[in-house]
Amino acid sequence: MKLPILPACCAVSIALFSTRAAEVPASNDAEAHDAFNAAIQILRDGDDEKFVSAVADFRTRFAAEALVGDLRLESALVRAGQAWNSGYSIDFEAAANALREFTREFAWHLRVAEARLALSEIAAYGPDHDLDTARNQLRLARAGKPAGILAERVDLLAVRLAAESGSADDPVALANRFLKQYQDSPRTDSVRFTRAEALFRRGDIDDAGIAWERLAEDRPDSSLVPAALLGAGEAALRGESAPSLERAATLFESVAGITPPGPLRAAARLGQARAKLRLGRAAVGLLHCDAILRGEEGPPLEATRLVAELTRGEALLRLSTDDPLRLPEAAAAFLSVAQSTASPPEARRQALTQLGDARRRAGDKAGAIAAWREALRPTPVGGQDTIWFARAGFDAAQALQELERWREAALVYETLGQAGGMLQTEAEARLAQLRLAHFLWPLSPR
Repeated sequence: MKLPILPACCAVSIALFSTRAAEVPASNDAEAHDAFNAAIQILRDGDDEKFVSAVADFRTRFAAEALVGDLRLESALVRAGQAWNSGYSIDFEAAANALREFTREFAWHLRVAEARLALSEIAAYGPDHDLDTARNQLRLARAGKPAGILAERVDLLAVRLAAESGSADDPVALANRFLKQYQDSPRTDSVRFTRAEALFRRGDIDDAGIAWERLAEDRPDSSLVPAALLGAGEAALRGESAPSLERAATLFESVAGITPPGPLRAAARLGQARAKLRLGRAAVGLLHCDAILRGEEGPPLEATRLVAELTRGEALLRLSTDDPLRLPEAAAAFLSVAQSTASPPEARRQALTQLGDARRRAGDKAGAIAAWREALRPTPVGGQDTIWFARAGFDAAQALQELERWREAALVYETLGQAGGMLQTEAEARLAQLRLAHFLWPLSPR
């Protein structure tokens, strides 16, 4: 649940159009004032060539390098605003180049921090997503001792960058400081949301849920209320108790009730389906998944669609206990996710594992073993979740032992052992037991 970023380069530069020109009379030069305003109007009109000429003329006529810097920065910020609107890489590159040229030529200028902030945002949230550069530019912006609204924007971006991966800063601590320092800021809602996200990611699930719900209660008119309630629902869904799952279902229903058809509403219905499934109401969960996949909740994101298909398969698998005719439909749902090129590795592994379960229940043990074996590729690395890897491996080994294919079962246990940790210990123990029972020993190299 990422918040849309309102870049400082847009929010600040647009406001400056109406304020910077008003500061020019301080020079006591009415002619310079009029020339500055004329250049700003040309910039507004979008005539780049004429603007460059106007700046050159201003520089020649008036001994006011600070105002020349203002004009150059305004132009760079407008380019940045255009880049955020278009989303094109070439526009971001042009804006970044213009901002960097300003910081080099006008390193002494009072507004260098403003340019650094804009560069930081482009690096962080532009097409390159270069967080190291973003953090360095933000550090330079802070070194420029920004004040007022600019200082607030610097602190806001610091919170958001701290919440990104690879940061050494504590986003919760920075958010707490921001909320204390800028109590009347219109951006406190977004900071409270980011704070809750950070709590959720570091495992403080209950605190995150409380933070999201308080945001929704304190700020009922905020545009972030649906996303906050969705986050609170996800937090409640992590619980194991029936009351927690019921609370999750209620929160997701609230989101769906106040959100127009679209990705957020589809995500809320998916959360509701998952909660209902865990509460033992598979038929209700199936109805929600079918509605999402038919597009009745609005077009879902691809990730939502894949999880909805997985959840649909799980619901059908549970319903097949009383209605075996549901098994082919469940298998088809899992196969769809497993074959999708958009499926992340763990979603594909889960789909293949549950596909094997569906095939086994349908009496297709060979098909089940094939699915489980496919789920074992590749071996999880680097702290990846091993739940579905373990389940696929142990189910495959058990099925192979039932068919008295002892050596193949041993190979499966060896594959499980490659994952390390507690899984390796359990797999090696079962492998040793299997070898003793059936006189299996590693084949000697030829």
